[in-house]
Amino acid sequence: MLSHVPMYFDDIELTFGHRYAGELFAIHEFNSMSSTVKVDVWRGIQNGRLPDSPWRRKMYLAHGLEAI
Repeated sequence: MLSHVPMYFDDIELTFGHRYAGELFAIHEFNSMSSTVKVDVWRGIQNGRLPDSPWRRKMYLAHGLEAI
């Protein structure tokens, strides 16, 4: 597996897009069950890029912890 895999979650900003349902809950559930791969917000994706694009706020990375 690659050490970082980009992921796009399109439903995280909807009314039901809270961490207790939908995609954010699935991410939480996945992270709690996996010790070798964790999914988190892609921090820094907006750095140096103009203009701000809403889709960038929906980008996450799967981090392969064993590959680090």
